[in-house]
Amino acid sequence: MDANDLQNMLDQAETNDRRLPYEAAQVIRRGAEILKAQLPEIIVEARIGGAHPVTIARELHLTESYVYRLIRENPWRAVWAVERETSPGTWEQLKADERFADTSETRDSAQTVAEKVLQDVTDDLLDTEPDRAQRIRVAVYHADECGTGWKPRAVAPPEHGG
Repeated sequence: MDANDLQNMLDQAETNDRRLPYEAAQVIRRGAEILKAQLPEIIVEARIGGAHPVTIARELHLTESYVYRLIRENPWRAVWAVERETSPGTWEQLKADERFADTSETRDSAQTVAEKVLQDVTDDLLDTEPDRAQRIRVAVYHADECGTGWKPRAVAPPEHGG
């Protein structure tokens, strides 16, 4: 039995008032236990990717208050770096000081983190070093995924994505 078979059985049980076979019930119960254990990580991952908590609740058939509580109780560590375009499509991190690279614990989406940091850095650079404010981007990574070859979870502005 594959995922499509199971989905078809669920659809038939829901729309045609057909009873699920015992084997399907076994798979669903096992999946429900796995889902229950992984639900906080699944919800946080969806939030990092930009899903709104209300949407997550609706799509997973959960209450909004439950989703908001899980997000509140499970912040993620965002790592961000300010980068400058050195040639078309090639980005280099600006010198690593507190203005240009940092980590923070957050409950926001990666894109929201990138946009907030970009605004702060751009304002700062326009005040102090206007030439450096051109062709910069903020790349946000998940701290748990740091390593060689890792890709940003979000980039601001989005048109400067990796």
